Amino acid sequence: MNKRIVEVAPKSSMGKALSYLAELSYAEEQRLRSASFCLKRFLWWRFMRKVDFVFRS
Repeated sequence: MNKRIVEVAPKSSMGKALSYLAELSYAEEQRLRSASFCLKRFLWWRFMRKVDFVFRS
């Protein structure tokens, strides 16, 4: 039964649903990477401000 589903999947609505989910997970991964990059950049900026403040004192 599983073999039949695999053979039919690419042409069926199940295949379309699976490819749609794959695209969604890829988009989600890209969104999370972007958010992670922004967070790292923000934290680095905050850290450098504190270091700069310490050296100015």
